[in-house]
Amino acid sequence: MRKTDYNFKAPALPYPTSSYDQISQQEHNKILRIYFNQLDASLQTALDIGPYASFAKSASVAFASADTEQVITYDTPTYADGITQGTPSSRIVFEGSGKYLLAFTAQIYSTNASTVDFYFFPKINGSAVTGSTIKANLHGNGETIVVSRSAIFSMNANDYLEVGCACSSTDGSLNAFAATAFAPATPSTTLAITRISRSII
Repeated sequence: MRKTDYNFKAPALPYPTSSYDQISQQEHNKILRIYFNQLDASLQTALDIGPYASFAKSASVAFASADTEQVITYDTPTYADGITQGTPSSRIVFEGSGKYLLAFTAQIYSTNASTVDFYFFPKINGSAVTGSTIKANLHGNGETIVVSRSAIFSMNANDYLEVGCACSSTDGSLNAFAATAFAPATPSTTLAITRISRSII
């Protein structure tokens, strides 16, 4: 059963009296007023747009060493509410707890004719998430593809997320292609975050 933050239900109203009674009517109205006040507050909360953020990196990301973990530092988010960059700025900080949907992309690129492996994985509070790695590879000089994955994570208030990555060769990179006459520039990586539930299930 899905847990929610709502701890009320429709009230059990008293049976009507055989004739009008002011005190009974007042009590009836009081019960309904309390219930509808709770309902109004809950609907406002449910319809409120929760924390979100849209991150991208406009520059390419190089790998200084082969098979060595590094973290991605995104540009200042285009849109964000309740999610900020921390210190260092590779940290993405969540102000509120709940379940969050994360959608990640990376434009992987290679200048090596041999196979080059790329690895990506989320880290929460400095620890890699078990079983979360994306592994992809390229096999030709100048070859590029976009890798992506969406996943749901439970976060507590003030937790932070980082995107870890590594490559088997320094000839691999996350490439930001320049704009052309017919298409805008390509970000090297993007990350979109939306809270989908306020309660930890």
